Amino acid sequence: MLVLFALLVGRFWKTLIAALATSLMLMFASYIVFGHEVWHTYFTVMSLPMKLLEIGWAPWSIMPTFFAATLSAGFDAKAAYLVQGMVMLVVIGGVAWVWMSKTNLALRGSVLTLSLLMFTPYAFIHELALMALPLGWLWEDGRVRGRLPGELILLLCGWLMPFTVSLMWDSVNILNGKLQIGPPVLMALFLFALIKAKMRTLTPRKISPEASQA
Repeated sequence: MLVLFALLVGRFWKTLIAALATSLMLMFASYIVFGHEVWHTYFTVMSLPMKLLEIGWAPWSIMPTFFAATLSAGFDAKAAYLVQGMVMLVVIGGVAWVWMSKTNLALRGSVLTLSLLMFTPYAFIHELALMALPLGWLWEDGRVRGRLPGELILLLCGWLMPFTVSLMWDSVNILNGKLQIGPPVLMALFLFALIKAKMRTLTPRKISPEASQA
């Protein structure tokens, strides 16, 4: 849904229509092949993963989400929902601003990809493979247009994060819980991508009177 939202605010109408049409076709095909029972079962069990996450039956040590991080730190489910909701609002605002701007597509893609990983409360470390996209785009942007102070260190932290998430969770204790390092690194990369997007925002070229007359 976040991808569709980005296409909507960015006014990529053809891509949005194609994505919606493809989704509807796949839903219709699944109904024809499997019948309505599969959709009934899906809506019945779709809340089960979150319930397992709340009570601690999901592996928090390999779940780099703000929801899991809040629970890992020793807070209750209400606090986890509050934190996750605030992050979702920040993510939506960032995606809306970047995709409505004239920033280059690589930086818009970086913000969106990082947003996908932060928006969901239920994700595992193997889904961090998506980070290859924003890390590559941000690296290339810095190589071509210049790097900010500490940029390489931040990109290195992002590259190492899939390897260190469970390691840090096992070795670092905070308050009455564990440290989930994934969400802070994701948020730092997200904010860094927003700063880059702000710096690279394209401004309309001013046309001189002589050129307009020509």
